[in-house]
Amino acid sequence: MEDKKEISEHEKYYAVRANYTSIYQDAYRNKVYINEKERSVIIEVDDIYEYYTNDDWLPQDNNEENSDEENDEEESEKSDFDFTDQDIADSNNDYLYHDVFHLSHKYSKNLHEYKINPFASLMVTYPVGEGLLEFCSSDFTEEIKSLVGYGMLMKAFGKGKVDDDKVKNYSHEERFDFMTDTFMFADNLMKKTVYTSVFPPMFIKTNERSTAIYASCITELQKEMLRRLEFVFDEEYYPDELLKLTAHERFALYAHIYDIPMHSRRTEDFEITIRMDKTALECSRLPMNVIIQRLQSHKSTKKKSPLEKALGLEADKVQMFYHVPRFMAVSYEVSALHEMLELEFSKMLEYGIKLHKCKNCGRYFIVKGNYNAEYCDRVREGNSQTCQQIAAQRKYEEKLHSDQAVALFRKYYKRYHARSKVGTIKPDKFRKWNYQACEKRDMCQRGEITLEEFEDWLTGSFKNREK
Repeated sequence: MEDKKEISEHEKYYAVRANYTSIYQDAYRNKVYINEKERSVIIEVDDIYEYYTNDDWLPQDNNEENSDEENDEEESEKSDFDFTDQDIADSNNDYLYHDVFHLSHKYSKNLHEYKINPFASLMVTYPVGEGLLEFCSSDFTEEIKSLVGYGMLMKAFGKGKVDDDKVKNYSHEERFDFMTDTFMFADNLMKKTVYTSVFPPMFIKTNERSTAIYASCITELQKEMLRRLEFVFDEEYYPDELLKLTAHERFALYAHIYDIPMHSRRTEDFEITIRMDKTALECSRLPMNVIIQRLQSHKSTKKKSPLEKALGLEADKVQMFYHVPRFMAVSYEVSALHEMLELEFSKMLEYGIKLHKCKNCGRYFIVKGNYNAEYCDRVREGNSQTCQQIAAQRKYEEKLHSDQAVALFRKYYKRYHARSKVGTIKPDKFRKWNYQACEKRDMCQRGEITLEEFEDWLTGSFKNREK
């Protein structure tokens, strides 16, 4: 029997990023803006699947024509897989990120009470690097196990068979149904991190193969990115050799070792917009005081300007473009999880992002100002304090414990030294005791023995003596 050929790192790199007949990895068309000045990411999440083609799914006004039975039925349909914008803060992720991901609406309010993906039409803002770190720090074990189990169950029932070996161009109606089904059975995995919600796959068929493909995608991407972070950013990883290189040079070496490309392609969009956000302001270089002055100085007129007359424009048309400023905006079209990870990783290299490994939880965190920081500011699941707060409390307790050990030693040293002077304790025995007491004190400071055990030893060092 011929041995199964082992897949190379190069082949694996492309395999986990590919589309298959049963699952598409690039279902969304998200716009990603990079604010270079603030080193932040803004993701404008695609909402194409929130526009229903079936009138029965359209949101209904609360009027007398809707019966209570219809409302109850609608609520029943929603409850199976509806979750809110705040789920990212309340998720069962290994870490709870506070004030890292800022969620805001692209529009003045939600277009629909019900959304297939709660992140659809949202603007997600966060510092460069935090999205990648959240993905890498998450434990997907239980969610992947559940997903793969569901795929095997579908196989047992003979569901989800794929006959066509070509990727099809499905209609919007079909894609709407596929995406609805995806969030119904894979919602726990989707909700796990920002990226798995913002860049979800589209399951064309739910079967053993499709769920295994996505499970492998998540697992391999996480493993590769963690390996990259260690090789490229970890200053304690073979420092004698790698600290001589810059981060991008270390990545070049990494790419050579693992036979992966040193380039990644992305689609850049340039647009002129009236939307005034930080990225557009930075790109357009219009000072805020100038913008306010132009907005407030408009006076309507019915007299046409020379240009308006020459081009047959409406009166006041040219002035409106002055009084309502337009802004430039550059964004990237990012559809798949792996594309976003590559984009963010490249920006981390470009901006010289520094990472340290937390000495409490062992996860990487972005260094902000204090280049000697040893602990992150995340809250580990099951705790109410950040790693920084836990470390500070631990150091305080260790210092207090150490000070108490020293105080006990000094107390008994003075007592026994006075007795050695009057001859009730022989000098050689006192010197031996002093040597042993110093060892016990150091053990107590290191936490190897308790204060009570140390004091009991001090008390019993010389018989028939009061405490």
